[in-house]
Amino acid sequence: MIQVFVTPDIPSGPRPFKYMQAWESHSDFERIVSSAWNCPFVGSPLYVLVKKLQNLKGILKSWNRDYFGNIQDELAFSWRKLDRIQVTSLLDPLNDELILQERLAKLEYLEVLKREEAHLRQKSRQLWLKEGDSNSKFFYSSMKARAAYNSIRKVKLANGSFSSDPVVIKSYAVQYFQSILNQPSIEPLLILHSPIQLNDEDIAALTKHVSDAEIKSALFTTNPLLMASRLGSFNFSGI
Repeated sequence: MIQVFVTPDIPSGPRPFKYMQAWESHSDFERIVSSAWNCPFVGSPLYVLVKKLQNLKGILKSWNRDYFGNIQDELAFSWRKLDRIQVTSLLDPLNDELILQERLAKLEYLEVLKREEAHLRQKSRQLWLKEGDSNSKFFYSSMKARAAYNSIRKVKLANGSFSSDPVVIKSYAVQYFQSILNQPSIEPLLILHSPIQLNDEDIAALTKHVSDAEIKSALFTTNPLLMASRLGSFNFSGI
């Protein structure tokens, strides 16, 4: 007698938008972003910014699905193309046209391979590996381990029992964050007994104007993968 245990599918809801750095290696990426960003919107500067980001998000999602495609399929296709040309060239090694085709096919394959590694590197959040390292198996293992670590399989209820019901887990998560966000933003006793007080100079520094050069310098000194993940506002998360 064989017992088979089946784990029911857990509804995860709509998948959040994630900006992938591998897109930047595609020849059409800059044109698509520029075209989407130049779409006109009317309103306050902040409203226009939000609408531009939302518009760009939708266009990038469609482009990723329809044109950027599945990296694994594209990698397999480019490899078969290169292999087919190499086999043909073995029968006619002095054919200049075949030599050129092989060179171009090899460049195409290496470009897709580079995009795949950049994609896996970002999803696994392994920042310490060097560019060009071939670590696909390691990346996949890191991605699976991270997904397992971040998942919530069960919650402890008020009566001390545990529940693995996805609906109950979702409800408890909402209640938890609502209880935090509904608390008063300022605790009077904390301010009253605080040993540190800001002087006039410190207060003035908090409202000091920040130049564009300072903003650019701060962004450019940030790790690119971490900077991408900090685009979480307006659902532009990196991971």
